[in-house]
Amino acid sequence: MHISSKKNLEDCIFCRVTGTIVFGSVSVYSFLKFLQAPKKSGDRKFFGLISVCFSFLALYRAFTPAKPITLNTFNKKDVKQEK
Repeated sequence: MHISSKKNLEDCIFCRVTGTIVFGSVSVYSFLKFLQAPKKSGDRKFFGLISVCFSFLALYRAFTPAKPITLNTFNKKDVKQEK
């Protein structure tokens, strides 16, 4: 097994889609809890803040660039071994 010394700073597109869906779902769930909480309560403020934070995280995951999935992402030595 060959471990590359280069760090993988970009995620693949599937990671981006999964992250966007997860963060968006948590944001929607937190917003629904925000609506259910009594007015002027600490829970309402907390769930409102959490909903906004996860919304921004979902948007960040959706709009940051992703690395395309191609054979070039693999090490050439690993590709030759698979053949």
